[in-house]
Amino acid sequence: MAYLKLMYRSVSASTRERSDWSLRPAGWALVGLVLVFAAILVGKALLGGPDPQGAGTLRAPIDASQQTALDFGERSHWLQPWRAYLDTVPAQRLRDAVGINFNVAAAQAPATARLLARSGFKRARVEVGWGSLSYDDPGVISQLPELRTRLEALKANGIRPLILLNAHHGVPCPMRTFSANVTAPAAAGARTLRVDATTAAALVAGQDRSQGPGR
Repeated sequence: MAYLKLMYRSVSASTRERSDWSLRPAGWALVGLVLVFAAILVGKALLGGPDPQGAGTLRAPIDASQQTALDFGERSHWLQPWRAYLDTVPAQRLRDAVGINFNVAAAQAPATARLLARSGFKRARVEVGWGSLSYDDPGVISQLPELRTRLEALKANGIRPLILLNAHHGVPCPMRTFSANVTAPAAAGARTLRVDATTAAALVAGQDRSQGPGR
């Protein structure tokens, strides 16, 4: 029994010594050095240079099921459709693709095209609305000289045009305009208008048969 008590006292004393040592500044300093060293190793692993044994290689990044796994109208918070297709092209392709909407007036087109070319632009978007076609002859562009000037300015400066045939919301199709004279005020929501004789002669219900150049 005395032996067991002595052994217990010895273990207790040893435990207190270890506890006292762990609370000493030197002990904490050693623990701190170990943590700092571990942080350096982890930092090198995460932020260090690429692995020379094939770094930067993404294996099998393309998966067509990212687009085909869902039926039409369904959606997913997990699928990534952009991963269903990838075409790796040379970086120079990006530099050659810099473009701009070229909607300047014909008189400003040559100077603007020169400035764009010096700034690295390679492409330009040129809009040709359906409304720019002639009402009497839809095969003719009513403002062809202005369009030709813009296209020639782009060609002279090595800029490739992307011609957009657009049904603009303001003038969506060939049309003819004219001035109408209303002779009496109309209330909001009215379905009829009173016009003078000249305007009445130019109108057909649901159809425009006006003659002469548009204004």
